[in-house]
Amino acid sequence: MNDVIKRRIKGLEGSLELFSKKIADMDLAGEGAAGISGAVFQEMKALGYDEVMKDKAGNLIGIIKGHEDREDLVLISHMDPTVPGKESLVGFKAGIISSIYAGALLKRSMLPLKGDLVVCCVPRAECCGFGIKYLFGNYLKKRIGRVKGALLCEPTDLNVHLGHKGRMEYEIVVKGRMDHDFLENKGINMLGTMFPLINELEKVSHTLPSDCSLGASSLKIKDVSYNGCQPSEQNREFRIVVDRNFIPEEDIQAILKRAKSIARSVYKGETDIAVATSVSTSRFTTAAGLEVDSQKEFAPWRM
Repeated sequence: MNDVIKRRIKGLEGSLELFSKKIADMDLAGEGAAGISGAVFQEMKALGYDEVMKDKAGNLIGIIKGHEDREDLVLISHMDPTVPGKESLVGFKAGIISSIYAGALLKRSMLPLKGDLVVCCVPRAECCGFGIKYLFGNYLKKRIGRVKGALLCEPTDLNVHLGHKGRMEYEIVVKGRMDHDFLENKGINMLGTMFPLINELEKVSHTLPSDCSLGASSLKIKDVSYNGCQPSEQNREFRIVVDRNFIPEEDIQAILKRAKSIARSVYKGETDIAVATSVSTSRFTTAAGLEVDSQKEFAPWRM
């Protein structure tokens, strides 16, 4: 079988070289992700994929049909959007080429596949989080019981990746009125009132758990904002945005609960204060033109 595959590789060398040059020469600033997406779509069709489609999130999906309806395999690569000033960062193209030509090679080798090969190219909006969620929540949902595995087609510089830490952005919102004694001790402006909570979060950042394979969790203050500069007035509020990396042993809801507990302990003497925590959201437009609100949270994973 190895000899068969090697012979089929030789038959693909010409078109692989042409396609590699085509997308390598693409001007990301001019054509952007849409140009890459269109070229990949047409290449999948030219390579004889049994089905090629694009979903509402802009994911490209190509199917190589197996001889049976069990043990599907999913290959996933990503397509970067245009980043001003960083058009030369095109390492993602190697993942696309390897994934779609792997599908073409298996089809031409006529291997007796027990299931379908599903090749997916996911736009890298919001770190691929929305595209991946949409892919598994829609097209792959009906197949999930028979998916044997998923391979990530990404350049690794010959490193073996054992997994990835999770990442989230969350907000702590403190709202209400603080009494005069608190303001005298902490400062009369809102920034002074926010400092005790920021200080407590910084202390917590040094006590987060660690994983022997994935490394330590982390916590960084990303942004602070406030409504007005007289916190003693009714319905004044401030919010702190936290960038949090976390290991698989941690839970998103537990992280939010602890953040809320820390804020309440800092302002425990204030009866007119309300504290809330939530995952941050952002609105963006997908490659397919779909406007979505996406939570800024990505679960950790292990091999």
